[in-house]
Amino acid sequence: MIKSSLKFQISKLFLLLFIFSYVSVFAADTLEENDFLFAKRAFSDGFYDLAKERLENFLSIYPQSTPRIYEAHLLLGRCFYYQNNLTRAIHEFDIVLNARDGSGLEDEALYWTGETYLKSQDPKRALEYYEKIIAGFPSSKILGYAVYSKGWCYYKLGLLEEAIRAFKEVVSGYPFDKIAIEAQFRIGECEYLLRYIEWQDATLSSVTIIQA
Repeated sequence: MIKSSLKFQISKLFLLLFIFSYVSVFAADTLEENDFLFAKRAFSDGFYDLAKERLENFLSIYPQSTPRIYEAHLLLGRCFYYQNNLTRAIHEFDIVLNARDGSGLEDEALYWTGETYLKSQDPKRALEYYEKIIAGFPSSKILGYAVYSKGWCYYKLGLLEEAIRAFKEVVSGYPFDKIAIEAQFRIGECEYLLRYIEWQDATLSSVTIIQA
């Protein structure tokens, strides 16, 4: 009887330990998720200083194995982007792009790297990243934005005909998307500039002939 009671007590102890460990893990997971969601909400609401602080804190507290790690680095990079700390932004996006087993966020990291170079007035470098998305992620939800930004790079580089082709691709491929309206406007702007350049060339040719 005593032996049976002892077995029962031991079994009860193991059960309690199991329940305690499960609750502890669940509580830790919930706390981790809440911390991340708080930072994400701050970012969504435009409080980039607060979001940056919470994301840096999140990355220092939780293990590198957390499933949110690369999403946290991506959001942190975007915080730096909006704060014009472009070097730090690139660093965070590189962490996502260089993830050993893949981050699942490569297309977004490529896009924001491109946006960062574009913001730093380096459209030629930015173009490389948009083209990587177009070539490597045909099903990406940000593909239309990558094509639009590709057109914007061409515009910045003075390659207006290439820019028009890219913007037309956005209009035809994403006709109901807000970005299609913006692309349509850019097409008109590029066509106007091309006509103006042609007029300038024609005027210059006429002046040259008269002077000759």
